[in-house]
Amino acid sequence: MKRLIFAICIALLLSTVACYSATVNFAWDISSDDTTLGATGGYCLLQSKTSQSYGTVCAATVARGVTTATVTVPNGTYYWVVVAFDSDGNRSAWSNEVTAKVNPGKPNNLKIP
Repeated sequence: MKRLIFAICIALLLSTVACYSATVNFAWDISSDDTTLGATGGYCLLQSKTSQSYGTVCAATVARGVTTATVTVPNGTYYWVVVAFDSDGNRSAWSNEVTAKVNPGKPNNLKIP
């Protein structure tokens, strides 16, 4: 009986988490350095709950030539920027910032200028 109650509690917890998160799809223009062989190693999508306050951990990392990313986040307001990086790990300046209030069941498609 205790195992059944525990299993039901876990199932409810997991269903609650699923109900309160959403997928966000991003797209951006290719870096001007991406057209030079080897210049751009890839892109890093930085995410924050505070405007203009980003750490160094990528919410998503994509390879050179790829200009889309998808992340799943809990409901809330978020801010994102993209940086390009080279094979040595050097990063570009942040792109323009985009923000969105993320809600499940609604389209969350953002274009980063």
